[in-house]
Amino acid sequence: MPGGQEAAVDPGSTAATSTAGTTSREDSTAEGATQAKWSYQSNPFIPRDVAEIVVVRHGETTWNRENRMQGQTESDLSDAGRAQARALAARFASGYLPFAAAYSSDLRRAAETAEVVVDAVGMRGEEVLRLKGLRERSLGVLEGLIRDEALRKHPEAYLTLASKDWSQPIPGGRAWRTCMGESQQLSITLQRSILARECSL
Repeated sequence: MPGGQEAAVDPGSTAATSTAGTTSREDSTAEGATQAKWSYQSNPFIPRDVAEIVVVRHGETTWNRENRMQGQTESDLSDAGRAQARALAARFASGYLPFAAAYSSDLRRAAETAEVVVDAVGMRGEEVLRLKGLRERSLGVLEGLIRDEALRKHPEAYLTLASKDWSQPIPGGRAWRTCMGESQQLSITLQRSILARECSL
């Protein structure tokens, strides 16, 4: 996909990775966007006909401010979160490479962040494809609770969340390992869809 990028707004991640396999960054902030522009446009060792996937975390939510556990429960962006989305959009609009497609979780906080960003780079907000598969991990019985409250009401579930055992699901929720497997499969599906679309142009 010459000169194009795929954007995905994901609730839990701030990594951007070149599809050429040459770079992996954990910064989708303004500084990271500047670095991405330089590396893609100026580095002679990066092919010009590759797509770069940019993954952006949603802005701060009202529940983030309250230290309340979200999981897959809806929580709206706070004023600060909307300002964060506008700041990132402004950086993308100031010279970042154009986006060919945009994907988002179907949760409001992610979709709203995505719409602000794509509007700034010349796409329409309705062009954002909202996918349930891009939701963050379900936290089951912990969702909606402040962390201290979660530890008091559901100590075993909270300790499971804090555990390094990725195979252990939270009661009513998901295990990290399950989520990662589903994310990898979704990534493969999206890549195939992107390639099929671009090859038909």
